[in-house]
This record gives sequence, structure tokens and C-alpha cells, in this order.
Amino acid sequence: MTKNRIKELRKAKGLTLSNLVESLVEKGVKVNESQLSKFEKGTSSPRNDEIWEALAEIFNTDKLYVMGFSDIKPPSNPKHQLAEIDREIQEIEEILKNNPKEDDKEILEENKKELLSFRSTIMRVEKNTERFIALQRENSKLDNDIFEIDNKASKFILGKLDYENRKIWLKIGYALLDSQKLKEASSDKE
Repeated sequence: MTKNRIKELRKAKGLTLSNLVESLVEKGVKVNESQLSKFEKGTSSPRNDEIWEALAEIFNTDKLYVMGFSDIKPPSNPKHQLAEIDREIQEIEEILKNNPKEDDKEILEENKKELLSFRSTIMRVEKNTERFIALQRENSKLDNDIFEIDNKASKFILGKLDYENRKIWLKIGYALLDSQKLKEASSDKE
């Protein structure tokens, strides 16, 4: 599991587990304190993107930061930014309907154009964030599958070896670990 920032963000906001559960319920996400505690500790991870989305909204940041994939905390949740941009665009359109002076109209049109461009950028970032999260989940699943395969192979081999060969196998394993530690130590010095 990736180390997330749920606990850190919850405490920074002065919320208890119970408060955070209530905030999630208000967002339409049902989770209990026990589950949330496991999420915070990293012993379990929300399988539902709605939970990550809701947490990002509550903490006014993005999912990647809450999930621990990014060390850069964005100034606010992209969904909040989109809503604000949409509101500003609407205001500009309302003003433009009232036939403003030509100079004002030019400035308003330029502002609207810049807001639409910024909105487009945020949408691309959100799309890329979703792709990144999907790749992280895929990698995590692969790691779990490899661990399971390795675990099954080890059990199979151990089950087939007699007592003396098990001891030899363990000695070889420990020798390999020592060799690996030496390689890591020498590469750290370089």
C-alpha cells in the first residue's frame, strides 16, 4: 500500500475520525470509522474512486496528494477551481449581454478566452491524474500477484525438500541476502 496523507490532512483540519466519517457521508460516501482508520494506517485502501474524490474535496486538494503519489500540494481541489472558473465565465457572459463599451468588451472577451484555456488545462490534468492512478493500481496489483506467485513457489519448493536440503536452501538464501546487501552498500558509496 502507498502511504497516504489522510491522517495528516485530517489532523491539520482539526477533524476526528468521526467528523471525517460525517463529512464523507455528507458527500454521499459511506464509510465507517474502522475502515477509515485502516485507510489512514495504509493497511487497507479505498477501492472506490468516490472516496478519494470526496477526501480531496474535503481537504481542498487533489487526489494524488491525498493518495500520497505527489509531494506537491496544489492550492485547491481542481473541481473547486472548475466551479469558480465556470462562475466567472457566466458573469462575463452576463455582462457581455448588456452591450458594454467596445474597450470593456475586448477586455471581457480576452478574460473569457483565458479562463476557457485555463479550464481546458485543468481538465487535461484531471484526465492525466486518472490515468496515473489507474497505472498505480495496475502496478500495485502486479506487485501483489508477483508476491503471491513467489510465496506459492517458495512453499512448493520447501514442501518438496527434505530437512537437510531445507537447511542448505536457507543458507543459500541468507548468503544471497548478504551478497545483495554488499552490492547495495557499494552502489550507495558510488
